[in-house]
This record gives sequence, C-alpha cells and structure tokens, in this order.
Amino acid sequence: MAEIGTFTRTETGYAGELHSFGLHEKLFIVPAKASDVKNAPDYRVRLDSEDGPDAGPAWKDSSENAGEFVSMRLGGPIFPFPIRAKLFQSNDDPSVWTLRWKHARKIEDEE
Repeated sequence: MAEIGTFTRTETGYAGELHSFGLHEKLFIVPAKASDVKNAPDYRVRLDSEDGPDAGPAWKDSSENAGEFVSMRLGGPIFPFPIRAKLFQSNDDPSVWTLRWKHARKIEDEE
C-alpha cells in the first residue's frame, strides 16, 4: 500500500495532509452526525478545516494484524477519481497515523 498522507489524532478525530495524485490538501476527519442507519459513517472527511467542504465518509475499523484503523472513501471535484484509503497508526511513532492507498485491481471483461 502506498503512503499518501500523514495525520495526527485530535480530541475528536484526526488532522493531516494528503500528498499524492498531484494534490497537497489539508484534511480533517471529524465525527459524523449520529445515525441509526446501518453502516452509517463514523466520521466525515473535510477539506481545509473541521467545517470545510465534505470530501467523503469514513468508518472505524479494526483487524487482528493492524489493530484500530479508519477506512474512508474520498471523492469530489479535487480528486482525479474516487479514492478508497485506510488510516493506520504508525508502528514507529504512535503519535503519527499514515493514510495508505492500494490501487484497485483491474476487472477483466468476461466474454
């Protein structure tokens, strides 16, 4: 997975920068409004500030190997294509969280 950003934990979420795909954008991951909807996002990703334009939903997640992490789907006019990424805590420095992206596999047409 390619590292495309670095973040730090805040009181309510995360703050950091996306630095890939020809972009250098400040992103803030803030709590989403409470919802009873199944699979509702835990967070919203915002551009430039905690109340900036919405850049997509994010969900708390965990795995045995990675521990706690945040999965997100970034989209909007500044992104060249929708980006699915995951925010992981650094093994080297627990105060740093790294945003990682893995290119989607190409789907072959069946004929």
